[in-house]
Amino acid sequence: MTAPPDLEELYARAAEALKARDYDVAADLLRQVLVTDEDFKDASSLLAKAIRLKRRRWYTDSRYWGAIGAAVLLVVGILLAPYLSPATSRGGRAADEADSAPTGTSQRGALQTAAPTLAPTAVPLAWKRVYIGQEWPRDSITAIALHPTDPDVMYVGTYSSGIFKSIDGGLSWQPAHSGLGRAWIHSLALDPSNPDTLYAGTSLGGVFKTTDGGANWTHMFGSGGWEWISIVILDPGDLSGQHLYYTSAGPLFESNNAGESWSHIGGSSSCPDRFVAVAAIPGGAGVMLAAQNSGESTSPCQAGVYRSLDGGRSWQHIPVGPPIDWWGPGTTTAFIRDDQDEDTLFLTAEHVVYWSRDLGETWEVYFAGVCSGFASDPSRDEAAYCIHEGQLLLLDPERQKSLGEAAFEGGLLNQQRISTSASSQQTLVIGGRGISISHDSGGTFTEHSGGLGAEGFDLALATDDMSELLIPAADSCPRFASSDAGRTWEEWSDPSCRAGLREAPLTIPVEQPQMLYRHPKNPQLLYAIYGRDKPPYVHFSKDGGATWEPAVGMGSISDARLFFDHQEGQRIYLIGDLDFFRSDDTGWTWRECGRPDARQPADRAGQQLRQTEHRARGG
Repeated sequence: MTAPPDLEELYARAAEALKARDYDVAADLLRQVLVTDEDFKDASSLLAKAIRLKRRRWYTDSRYWGAIGAAVLLVVGILLAPYLSPATSRGGRAADEADSAPTGTSQRGALQTAAPTLAPTAVPLAWKRVYIGQEWPRDSITAIALHPTDPDVMYVGTYSSGIFKSIDGGLSWQPAHSGLGRAWIHSLALDPSNPDTLYAGTSLGGVFKTTDGGANWTHMFGSGGWEWISIVILDPGDLSGQHLYYTSAGPLFESNNAGESWSHIGGSSSCPDRFVAVAAIPGGAGVMLAAQNSGESTSPCQAGVYRSLDGGRSWQHIPVGPPIDWWGPGTTTAFIRDDQDEDTLFLTAEHVVYWSRDLGETWEVYFAGVCSGFASDPSRDEAAYCIHEGQLLLLDPERQKSLGEAAFEGGLLNQQRISTSASSQQTLVIGGRGISISHDSGGTFTEHSGGLGAEGFDLALATDDMSELLIPAADSCPRFASSDAGRTWEEWSDPSCRAGLREAPLTIPVEQPQMLYRHPKNPQLLYAIYGRDKPPYVHFSKDGGATWEPAVGMGSISDARLFFDHQEGQRIYLIGDLDFFRSDDTGWTWRECGRPDARQPADRAGQQLRQTEHRARGG
């Protein structure tokens, strides 16, 4: 472990740099302070001040405009002074006399007594951060949106910790997800006509909108179901920012009033009916492209690419290569526009990248390989960036070139997001497990993940001692351990751990369970939890894993967690994204209890269910 930095020295140096107007140095020193202790003196407010002063321009300086306003009022007053009548002065004196009338008389405009304001009742239980968690892996970046004219303003969406915003070019990040609840971010769309307006396509929420740069979000559309794809896009041909499209791997919807109301496009029997990718073409006069997933066996629609010439009202199937799964490992299906040529588009698929130079009418292979991240190069015609096997490539129709030695770790499903800046063509932002930024077209990268949320963790008590905590991995072996109630953590390094046991290798009833659990009161009771595609979804063992039995009455469930009632030893809760089950016989039989609003683990005393949710900066 490295020695902690001298916070007093860093703070003093930052204050000197701020006094010398070296705002970059001051901000960097203050960030080092806050990473170690976010409550150190007034470092947080000083950092905000340094960033604000760094970004100050003459046209945003309130002092400048205040001086101009005062000067204008002075000039107007001088010009109007000769025209003021004596009656005006008398009226002014009369008003003064009226203001001094006895309080017992009734006066128009008399000051009313303000009603007393009641203070809110204090919440009995409050959360306090005990560990900043910056050493833990960052959450998966699922979406990136860059300001069209200000290179310092960036937004990123994450898999489980919400949306974050940077106003200093990615050097630091702050949460920007008030109002999003537990939604998982799939897509972000920034309105170029009003960059403070953004839309977020989410799972467990549908479409959300902010009009104040991410400070507050409002739900606009969607049932709040489990949308495994959630895509919201702005019509690039509508300069007013009013026309949007949205799909969640089902039908296509549109809004003509900035998300206030939505309508279904196309008939109930039209194809495609499972949109896994959609794009509107700027200047294409209603040209749209969509992709239908081949994995939907219940759909009558043919998989592949579809093209519309009337804004999505009708579609034509376009042959594109061999049949493939449009949701493949390591990549997602997506249409990407060429920033240099509006007629050129790219299509990322499972094992290949296609491109079209005629608004999607015909397609051919652009790159015969998997691109886990892909973006058009804004400075070169028909060129693109691709992350292939962890390396960044620069592609064009004739060749491929590796850029630098940086290796990029994939996020969810080993995917990355690449975004290029419209205001700075040499800026490249890559998101995987955190954010990396290049200002030389991909030649060099610097990681800028400070302040981003950590990936979603499960927290468990190691023993009856409340001070011993564990963060388990999928096999229930601890990833990190704490012996001081979470104030400090160490990475777990015991290779013999398996499902909390240090014995012979465990026999699993079905491969790749989502999670393995051991009963806290009976170490011989083990539970293997599976997802929606592996019924009966739960297996349990009464003999430490030697034999297994399927549970009875368990329904389909996704991303489930098991919670034990520590007072009622027989009672167990299994809570997923949209499902909530309960067993009163230690997991032999189950019954559905409804739909949870969030993770609701039973507390130690078993008296109530407490809602918890992962929405924290840095952990």
